[in-house]
Amino acid sequence: MTSESAQLQLQVEEKIWLEELGLQHLEDFHELWSSPQTLIWSGQLVKKTLEESKAFLLASIRSSNPDCDQFGLMVSPDPLAKGPNSRPKMVGVIGVHCKSAEGYEFGYTINHRYWRRGYGLKMLLLFAGKEGEYWKLQHRKDVNELVACVDTENFVSLKMIANLDPRREGIIEKAYALGTDKAPDGSAPDEKLRDLIPFYIARPETNSS
Repeated sequence: MTSESAQLQLQVEEKIWLEELGLQHLEDFHELWSSPQTLIWSGQLVKKTLEESKAFLLASIRSSNPDCDQFGLMVSPDPLAKGPNSRPKMVGVIGVHCKSAEGYEFGYTINHRYWRRGYGLKMLLLFAGKEGEYWKLQHRKDVNELVACVDTENFVSLKMIANLDPRREGIIEKAYALGTDKAPDGSAPDEKLRDLIPFYIARPETNSS
């Protein structure tokens, strides 16, 4: 082996995919939902213990709520791992969390340690893009539209959601409070309530555009 070839480093191709959320993701799920920095735009309270995160995870999946379809964004290898590490890392969560007055509403968040790597947009496209995983779900084949409600001041998310070619309809005033503005019981004063913009994403084959 020449000295030149000895200096070559093996480049491992990064793989990114969505995986249905389950208890096997609890460790990474807790890392995400226990981080105040990650949840700066979330209406959820920070989870202080692994048990709190476990209860939240179990309440978020379809076996507990038939309207929910939650996925983890998996990355392999973990770009922040020290040394060789073949274990996939769940760096984000996306999915329908309720059926609201606006429709099947989905949300998304990325572990703050993995920001500025393009994972947020990739996750959105994998979930609700033209080849999105949600549209492939047999038990959701009659759902023709999804809705994402975005804070009027969350400019990064507003820019990302535009990549799904959504239909925007008005503003929902005083719709929610940030988790950081809530009391331990989840309540918040009126002056802390924030506005949301609903964005409607049509199933690809029904999208007239």
